Amino acid sequence: MKKNNIGPTPNSYRIRGQVSAPTSKPVRERQMIKCATADKAVDLSKPETRRALSPTALHGFFDQEWRLDDDQMRGLLGGIARSTLHSWRRSADKRVLGHDTMTRISLVVGIYKALHTCFGDPGDYWITNPNNSPLFGGAVPIDYMN
Repeated sequence: MKKNNIGPTPNSYRIRGQVSAPTSKPVRERQMIKCATADKAVDLSKPETRRALSPTALHGFFDQEWRLDDDQMRGLLGGIARSTLHSWRRSADKRVLGHDTMTRISLVVGIYKALHTCFGDPGDYWITNPNNSPLFGGAVPIDYMN
């Protein structure tokens, strides 16, 4: 029986869209980014990769459903200054994030995905509500993440 290959192949590409979602401004040029595969992750040490992925990473981070306040977001991003957070929010399309920040956002997206896999939409509330499990003892999970 023939096996169907549904996922991306090592030579597949993803194209950034022509319109950025929050601002509806046209993206000046299309950028090709090799997709991550099980055997090869995206190399965030390369500036061109970070330049291509930074706007999408920031839009995804700011558009998440957790309803985090600015201090919680700053903590997840490595304790950045308030002015830096507001600058990134205002002009996400112009930012090139560092390796550390891209890794942090990647981890947050992974947690978001895992919560939605386990709990569906109620996973949005899991991160900001008190948790009575022995691990958290009534504390709020986001406090452990900062």
